[in-house]
Amino acid sequence: MKKIHFARLFIFFIYISFFGLNGAAQDRKNSIEIKLYSNFALESSLETVGFDTVLNKPIIETNYTTNLGYFSPALSFSTPKGNAHEVELSRLLVNQVEQEIFLEESDGSVHQTIAGERKTAILIALRYEFNYNFLKNKENCRIKPSLGFGLRPSYSKSSVNSKLANVFYNRETSIATFFSIIPRVKYEVNNKWYF
Repeated sequence: MKKIHFARLFIFFIYISFFGLNGAAQDRKNSIEIKLYSNFALESSLETVGFDTVLNKPIIETNYTTNLGYFSPALSFSTPKGNAHEVELSRLLVNQVEQEIFLEESDGSVHQTIAGERKTAILIALRYEFNYNFLKNKENCRIKPSLGFGLRPSYSKSSVNSKLANVFYNRETSIATFFSIIPRVKYEVNNKWYF
């Protein structure tokens, strides 16, 4: 019986993740909605990294990345005209990995570092969205379509600091803004919950 319950829960999670459904709670009196978005990514890339002069062909590197998902919280505020403003913490990532390769003396007292580095990655992304609701005056309607116009500023920084003095410090920082148009369909289950 537990296996069937787990299988249903797993199928529900996959359905929510891949079809972009998002659960939310709302307070009609204050016109505030709390949302939790599910995010996933499947990425692939092909890159020419060199050329083989013997075979007279390019050397191509393929990369596949699968991110099974993370959740991002959001708050939505209704306007008196029936539209909404939404603010989301799209991504917050702080990651640091430190690696060191060294030679150890037989007595274990002194070691010599021959390779190693510290990698640091920081990513912060926010999203502001203005939602235009098409059915503003129909409170009894359970299905409500809307169109969102979003602005997503982000800041990312990655650095590699080598353990060896003869290797230079490498740092890359980027600030970006993405614009988006987001069609939405909201299905209200009751006065508090919707998908």
